[in-house]
Amino acid sequence: MIELVGEGGYEAVALRRLTELAGVSTRTFYEHFEGKEECFLRTYELVVQRIGARVASAQVGESDRSRRLELALQAFAAELGNKPRAARLALLEIFGAGPAAQEAMTRAEAHVEEILQEELRSPDQVEVSPLLAKAVLNGVAFVARRRMIGADSTQGVATAAELSRWALSLRDMPASKALPLSTPTHESRSMSRAEPGEREILLAATAKLAATKGYWQLTVPQILAGAGLRKKSFTSNFAGVEDCFLAVIEQRTAGLIGRAMAGLSDEMPWASRVHFFIANLGTAIASDPVTAKLVFVEARSAGRAAVSLQDELLAGLANDFLCDAPKHHDQPASPIYAEASLAAIWGIARTYVGTGRRGQLPKLVRV
Repeated sequence: MIELVGEGGYEAVALRRLTELAGVSTRTFYEHFEGKEECFLRTYELVVQRIGARVASAQVGESDRSRRLELALQAFAAELGNKPRAARLALLEIFGAGPAAQEAMTRAEAHVEEILQEELRSPDQVEVSPLLAKAVLNGVAFVARRRMIGADSTQGVATAAELSRWALSLRDMPASKALPLSTPTHESRSMSRAEPGEREILLAATAKLAATKGYWQLTVPQILAGAGLRKKSFTSNFAGVEDCFLAVIEQRTAGLIGRAMAGLSDEMPWASRVHFFIANLGTAIASDPVTAKLVFVEARSAGRAAVSLQDELLAGLANDFLCDAPKHHDQPASPIYAEASLAAIWGIARTYVGTGRRGQLPKLVRV
């Protein structure tokens, strides 16, 4: 399973090819698994267990929590670098393997967050906020997907060291920063007064259906019925349901980022610009339930392509913020710090949207 997923992704795995590569009969396969999906899920669990064992082994004998975190991330980086196909299965292909895979990933993330709560504790802290652990996990996962899969050992160690310093900087950050509270802008959602074309009508219908029924329930006939168009209109614009939905995710994610960036001024101090962006983002998410559901929940259901698309948009945004970021000890701001921090914010927003608390995000920004 690891080899075949690494070659062409989960969707391309054929049972006959799987049994041939494993050297077993189809009958033997069904003695162990109900089907391809269960085999994939058991493989995912095995990969996660192996990574966990490698991390735990690297920490043996070390009591200093800061050092333990760095050792854990180094071991994690080594696994992702040495076993790129297994890493892609666990960090990317898991998104496209269906609802059961999403549940398995959620369980694995919850387990890692519990471990991080302990590892992030400083000597004078009683406990660490679960939100901080979640933020760190999302930041690490984002950087891992983009920079650590298949990386050589030198690059892996360097990335792990930066991630460790980033995570510890969050732990040691004062509970409150003296930043001026910005008033989020309220941009009009109307992009144009011109009549929408067929493509825009199809995108709007797909967005409404996906937000209501979920990505997995989308079909071309449903989209066409919602759009009030014929099949030719769909096939002339999109290759299929996935292609159409990816266009929706790109449109909605970029639009959300644009609304969060609205009103930012180059004259603002850098920290205030960042705070203003986060405040705008929280307000935009709270005020637009359809976009929130699509961008933070349904996007993951569409698989690796949708996740990678969003990752590229967030990486570009992180780079924009880096352009005028202040130096630290005369060193340029770190791209890894920027990417991990933005992914941490995005992950917290996803948690609040996914648990029905998106309306609390504007208040959370001020806390």
